[in-house]
Amino acid sequence: MSLIYKYSSEKPFTQSAQEVLATWSRQDPVNATGKDLEFTPPENTALIVNTSGSSGKPKTVIHTWDSLKSATMNSLESINHLAHGNSVKKYICCLPVNHVAGLAVIHKALLTKTDIDFINPKDYKAISESLNQDSICTSLVNTQINQIGFPTPVNSTLLIGGSNISKEILDKAKRLFNIFIPTYGMTETFGGVVYKNVINQNVNLTINSEGGIEIESSSVAPYFFSNDTMLPTDSFLATNDIGKFEDGKLTVLGRKDFVINSSGNKYYPEKLEIEIGHLIDQPFLVTSIPDQKRGELIVVLVEGSEKIYELPNIFSKQINTKEIPRLRNKKVDRNSAKKLALAIINK
Repeated sequence: MSLIYKYSSEKPFTQSAQEVLATWSRQDPVNATGKDLEFTPPENTALIVNTSGSSGKPKTVIHTWDSLKSATMNSLESINHLAHGNSVKKYICCLPVNHVAGLAVIHKALLTKTDIDFINPKDYKAISESLNQDSICTSLVNTQINQIGFPTPVNSTLLIGGSNISKEILDKAKRLFNIFIPTYGMTETFGGVVYKNVINQNVNLTINSEGGIEIESSSVAPYFFSNDTMLPTDSFLATNDIGKFEDGKLTVLGRKDFVINSSGNKYYPEKLEIEIGHLIDQPFLVTSIPDQKRGELIVVLVEGSEKIYELPNIFSKQINTKEIPRLRNKKVDRNSAKKLALAIINK
């Protein structure tokens, strides 16, 4: 099988995105891993892509045409329902195409035969201008929402992924977009399986005895590649996320690996960050350092100046640093941040 596309961060973004669209239009597979592959993927392969590695080493996920179509059709059905049947005349792709967030926008446009524009993810002025039209649909991340300007016209739809969305981001997104849809999903499911806290059709999402989120769906990638071996998933995924149901709706509490155990209580840094987001006007994250009495102390790592903030009593210390560690996709690197906090304390 010829995998003719390889993402390169050195290419102009529009060329890379257009190449993905052209490749999929020919029903050829896309290799978005950024490296040559040393194994033969299944015959029905449509996409090979790496996870972000938010909680550890990234893994390589293999989607087929069937899993992509299932994920996209489920997504389109949810968007149509939440947008009250308002049609999308154009998609705007302004997220990188070496990750599912950008790729999913392209596949929606391709499957629905809808026009699509490609915008550099860091060109905030161009993003603002592109959104200033009726009946568009796009996906954005927190940083972009913080930077973009004027409101969009009627029937514009925004998808924003992740459980760690601050009240400030939510409020601004609601002002900019009359149809605003927070989503929960991942690389393995080719995007969202939960829209506005409601599980998509054709998705079976359960909470196990330890609070872990488990997903069974035809949108789950059929294979992943680990230790030079291709392994089947059987359409089942045990995620690394902790969640709960409230009145039939899913609340994602945080990642299992990042739970802070302090004085016998469990704290989720992602939720704590939402709670104190209005108190801090610099980039920051919540992490912990070890403590003999309490197990762990909750601390706040703040990027930038030496400004000191007033924080609730559960926070033991504010630690200032020149830069918060980040992964290649610009998400915070919580494992490295935890090590950095301890190193600064021990200086």
